[in-house]
Amino acid sequence: MRPSRPLLALAGALVLAMMLVAVVTTGGDGGPGGGTAVDRAVEADRTAARVGGVEISAGQVDERVSILATGAGGDTDLEGVGAGDRAQLRALALTQLVVVTILEQGAAQLGVTVDDGDIAEARSLLAAELGGEDELRGAIAEAGGSDAVLAEELRFLLLLDGVGAALTGGEPLAEGELFAPEGAEVRQQAAERWLAEQLALAEPEVHPDFGTWDPEAGAVRPVEA
Repeated sequence: MRPSRPLLALAGALVLAMMLVAVVTTGGDGGPGGGTAVDRAVEADRTAARVGGVEISAGQVDERVSILATGAGGDTDLEGVGAGDRAQLRALALTQLVVVTILEQGAAQLGVTVDDGDIAEARSLLAAELGGEDELRGAIAEAGGSDAVLAEELRFLLLLDGVGAALTGGEPLAEGELFAPEGAEVRQQAAERWLAEQLALAEPEVHPDFGTWDPEAGAVRPVEA
């Protein structure tokens, strides 16, 4: 069995997103949205998007923005971020939520699911591979990440690996296995093609305040400031 790239290194989309957040949260002008506590509660309950019957709330989007901003060393209240950058950041966060929802729905149809226990096990294996918990935390900090971002990366990767195994007839990562076996490239490529097709076919309903869905890019296009 030849070790392939570690799970953490395969989360290309989420890692790139985290890098973009690091840029977005370091500049711009203007403050966070105002309003009373009631106003903010109503805003949080508002539907930002619907994906195959699953609703994604504005509150979920803002929570993801906070996770990403915290992981990138930014302020969770986005103090000092301008309107244009804020719209870009929310579109990025909503894109992640939509993509993961589409992945989860498609994976479930193939009989692939990932629970918190699977994520915890993958995290423990990654820590062991790096030499321990302190080394893992150091790697997360060096990458500008956070425990929450890592958990999302691992969920994404485990789902994608399971989909690849289902599509190619291979075996998913076994218990206690952090690296994929020989032939993982084929499985990964099959899963990525499948996900690209799912994104192109998906028709998520995105609230215009959050942007528009671009099926070719598989992403939410932000509202122009």
